[in-house]
Amino acid sequence: MSAWLCSDKHIFELAKYYVEKCQQYSSSKLTFKAAAQMLYDENCESLAARYGDDYTPIKIPANYVPTIDNIFSLAKQVDCYSYQACEHDGWEASKAHAMCESIKSHLLSNHPDYDDAPWGIN
Repeated sequence: MSAWLCSDKHIFELAKYYVEKCQQYSSSKLTFKAAAQMLYDENCESLAARYGDDYTPIKIPANYVPTIDNIFSLAKQVDCYSYQACEHDGWEASKAHAMCESIKSHLLSNHPDYDDAPWGIN
């Protein structure tokens, strides 16, 4: 398995969605900058565990305007990020992993087809 450092834009898209859509019931809300930094750090930790590489700090903008508006595309970016960030032993218990799971759950449960689907099968 090979892994890479996700682009800044990739990380910013996930962080922005999480901060704006997934924290409404959280008692400790992350800022966009904190969420982006967490995702970046987790990706770097994965690559360090896999390859022993060091990475330069990420430059996080004060404001970021998302460009992905398709939920399936964003869900795939979550899967891609998770694949890149899972190379260390702490991934499953990490806050970044929980963030990714939260994004995917929110994307699915807020899609119109989800609301139209039956609750139970007879």
